Amino acid sequence: MTKLGTLYLVPNTLGDEGRTEQLPWVLPAETITQSARLRHWIVEDAKTARALPY
Repeated sequence: MTKLGTLYLVPNTLGDEGRTEQLPWVLPAETITQSARLRHWIVEDAKTARALPY
């Protein structure tokens, strides 16, 4: 039997301005905590994904 993984859909903010102020409204603290534990990411835009504080 193959162990299946879990897919997490993590939203992002729109635009680069005010990202730090927007994140608490977009991402709950539990989501940020779980995201920090992930080893592998598949993202739409690597530059935007690297800018997030995970």
